[in-house]
Amino acid sequence: MISLYRAIACQIIVEKHGGRLQVQSDLGQGSEFCIYLPICSQ
Repeated sequence: MISLYRAIACQIIVEKHGGRLQVQSDLGQGSEFCIYLPICSQ
């Protein structure tokens, strides 16, 4: 259950920075989390 809360918190943080969170889960294999954030040009 803690990993669910961690994923939700991560998604909120990523969205606030204009990014996105992609999750892929395979039963019995685990989950893969990909975080995409925009590159700042300053």
